[in-house]
Amino acid sequence: MAARADHVWRIRHSRFARNRNKERRCLVAIMAKKMDRMTDKARNPWTACRRRIENLGPYSSLALLGVPVCIVEPLKLIAVAVAGEGHWFTGTFMIVAAYATSLFLIERLFAVVKPKLLKLRWFAKIWAWVIVWRYKILRPMPGA
Repeated sequence: MAARADHVWRIRHSRFARNRNKERRCLVAIMAKKMDRMTDKARNPWTACRRRIENLGPYSSLALLGVPVCIVEPLKLIAVAVAGEGHWFTGTFMIVAAYATSLFLIERLFAVVKPKLLKLRWFAKIWAWVIVWRYKILRPMPGA
């Protein structure tokens, strides 16, 4: 009886069994990650969209950011022209909608693609220049 128990113990704790258990644990971990991703997508569709945007290259990110900017910025000028023609409600609504789109869509999109854009040398230089000038303009006056 003791020999049989010893034999079972050796089988369960052999190197082969330990490797098999590691493989099972690894497989369980992989499946858990996949299930998390699936439930994330099911819960919040924006996380999947954000991941796809984050996986774009620098120039693709720039193009993705440029499309809404090229639509919204001229729309602001058109809204002023519409309001100037006497259509105050339509012009005001267009301006509010354009600024809201700029604030809620383009600003969020820029926050997502900014790390990719900073990989472009010319964009990083321009961004650094903008930050320096923003600091110089907004810093408190000496002696004030």
